Amino acid sequence: RGDSIDLTTLGFAAGGAPANLLFTGLSGSTVVAPNDNTIDTVGPVLTSSSASATVQLQGSATLLDVMIENTSTGAGVRADFSTSETVVIRDATITANNIAIRLTPGGGTLDFDFSDLTLTGQFLTVNVGTATLQGTVTGTNTITNPNGNALGLEDIAVGAAGITFANVTSTNGT
Repeated sequence: RGDSIDLTTLGFAAGGAPANLLFTGLSGSTVVAPNDNTIDTVGPVLTSSSASATVQLQGSATLLDVMIENTSTGAGVRADFSTSETVVIRDATITANNIAIRLTPGGGTLDFDFSDLTLTGQFLTVNVGTATLQGTVTGTNTITNPNGNALGLEDIAVGAAGITFANVTSTNGT
């Protein structure tokens, strides 16, 4: 974990590679995960200083064994959907100055499946309209936010089944 490609060794300036640089052999997919048939299984590290998000999900997606960081005011992972979608994030470390994960269902059902996450920044859900947010969280998950609340639920209506939190420990991080 934590490996990256130093493009300056390939002759590129600090601004990054030019637009005409093409990577080949990479297949398009909604799954981001290391390939176990390569030299090693180092998870990808995705870093940005975007004011929106480092990873902006545009549809159903799966993120496996990744490290995501936003060094500005944006979210680590942001998902704003107007239709029914599924988001799976497992074995990930997501760091942001403000919001680690932001889920905003705007219509339909946003179904999430989270497992073994280490989040630095808030986990925020914002419900828009009559959307449904449902999902499961399993494994060992840690949320730390030195800048405020670790969990944010905005405009959430709880149905008859309610919400269950099991084995929760909360400490003041200051």
